[in-house]
Amino acid sequence: MRIFEDIHLTIDYQEKLSYFKVVRLGSEQMKEDEYKELMLKWSEEIDYYKPKYQLVNYLNFYRPIPPEMQLWLNENLIGPAFKAGMKRVAFIISRDFYVQVSLEQTMAEEAGKIFQLKYFDNEKDAEKWLFKEG
Repeated sequence: MRIFEDIHLTIDYQEKLSYFKVVRLGSEQMKEDEYKELMLKWSEEIDYYKPKYQLVNYLNFYRPIPPEMQLWLNENLIGPAFKAGMKRVAFIISRDFYVQVSLEQTMAEEAGKIFQLKYFDNEKDAEKWLFKEG
């Protein structure tokens, strides 16, 4: 079921699987305050639904994440997701080298310590990993 949609982000929730599927759409034109507001909305949805599994599709996301924003995301999205009970996160990552590196740096800071996470180039493999036992 679609629980959130705007021009930069969609979030679908499957209650039976305790699963969020998030698609990041183009946001290279977003201002920092707009970006933060969107990330806080995402965090609110995580807090409300408390998914254990999340797939984040970044294929159409072309904005590198600067270091100060990486820290902000750790405090305002990643930490709260862990507190809400998230266990495993799969990323389908952008082909843009700088976006890919900045995303991996963001996740290495905090998420890699508290979630099982892995990067993929397609949804099928990502979902297979998300729902495997163990």
